Amino acid sequence: PLDDRRAELVDRASIDRLGRACGRHLGVEDQLLHRGGAASAEIGEGAQLLARSVVGPGAAVGPNSLVNTAAVVEHGCRVGAHVHFAPGVVLSGGVAVGDGCHLGTGCVVIQNVAVGAGCVVGAGAVVI
Repeated sequence: PLDDRRAELVDRASIDRLGRACGRHLGVEDQLLHRGGAASAEIGEGAQLLARSVVGPGAAVGPNSLVNTAAVVEHGCRVGAHVHFAPGVVLSGGVAVGDGCHLGTGCVVIQNVAVGAGCVVGAGAVVI
């Protein structure tokens, strides 16, 4: 149950009943993160992870960013501060997203691509 998981996470992050997380560090063993691998993921202060979102091993989500419903941040991705992911966004491995970006509903960014600071990626786009 969520209440049991919350007790285990309190030293590293805050997770409310809606599945939002904030804090400095979540380990891969935690419920909201991809299982497997030895690396951990970092979640910046004030960042929110909504229902069914996934943050993979070795990924980092910057402060005050929003990873919306069913969005995926795969292994090794780096997300800057104040970034907004609309529902269903997928970042493949090794993607870098600069500060202040908005990624539209259902867009996909393939492996090892950089999205510069302040960019807007439209809904349904594929960034290659």
